[in-house]
Amino acid sequence: MSPLTARHADLEKLLGSFVGDPALGALEDRAHDAAHLEESHYDALLQVGEMADEDEELRNLKRHVLFCDLCAKEFLERVAPEVEAEYTRLDAERVLQETHQDRARWLWRVALVGVLAIGALLILRPWEDDTPDPVLANRFPATIDRAALGRVLRRPDAPDRLFITVAARGVSSPLHLFAFVVADDRVIPIHPALDGTFLNPITGGSYPTTGWPDPGGSRPRVLLALLTTGPVPLLTTSAEMTARAQELTRTLASPNRNVEDAARILGELLGTRFGKAFVVPIEE
Repeated sequence: MSPLTARHADLEKLLGSFVGDPALGALEDRAHDAAHLEESHYDALLQVGEMADEDEELRNLKRHVLFCDLCAKEFLERVAPEVEAEYTRLDAERVLQETHQDRARWLWRVALVGVLAIGALLILRPWEDDTPDPVLANRFPATIDRAALGRVLRRPDAPDRLFITVAARGVSSPLHLFAFVVADDRVIPIHPALDGTFLNPITGGSYPTTGWPDPGGSRPRVLLALLTTGPVPLLTTSAEMTARAQELTRTLASPNRNVEDAARILGELLGTRFGKAFVVPIEE
C-alpha cells in the first residue's frame, strides 16, 4: 500500500469515528455552502455588463457556473427559463433512460454554453451604434445662438459678412463646426472654408472674428450646421464638404423633403461622437 493510500485510509477511519457528532454535521454544511455560489455571486454574474473589465474573480465565477451542475441549474432558472425547461426534460429522460445519459449531458452543455455566449454578447459587449442618441444630443451643452449678417450685429466694419454666435456652455475642449448656408434650394459649404481660411477647431463667441463672405442667394436663408467636440469623418476636407453639400442639395430637391430632413442627414454623420445638428434662420 502506498503512503498516500495509507493516509487516505487513516483519514476515513478518523472521520468515521465522528459519525453522529453534531459538530461534524455543521462542518459538512459549511463545506457544502462553500462549494457553491452565494447570492452575491449570482448578482455579480447578472450585473456583469456594468463592469469595465473582467477580473480574475469574475472569470472564476463563470468557470464555476459552467461546470457545477447545481449552480448552473440555479443560474439558468434566473436568466433562461426556457433553457432550464429543456434541461429538466432532458434530465428526466436521463433518469428514465440511463443509456441516454451522455447524450443528455452533452445537449445540456451545448445549451448552457449557447446561453452564456449570447449573454456575453448582450451583457458584456456594448454594441456600437452609428446612429446618434437623440436624448444625448439634446443634452449637448454647446449651441448656436444666432446666425446674422454684420449689419444686424452692428458690425460697421463687416456689414455684409456672415457671423454666427456659438455658446459653449459647459464645454472645456475646443469645438468643431461644420456649416452650410441653405439658399435657393442649394446647400453651400462655408466652414471649414474651401480656401482653407476658416478651419477647426473653434472657440465660443462670435465666429469668425471677421465673418464669412456672404455666399448669396435669395431670402430667407438658413444656416445648417453641425457642432461637435471632435472631428467628424466625411466632413474634414474641402472635397468632403463639397460632396456633402451636393448630397444635401439633392435631398432638398426631393419631393416632400425639407431642411429638417437635411439636418437629420447631417446629424447622422456624428456616429458615436458628442454633438448636435442645428437649423438657424439667418438674420439679415
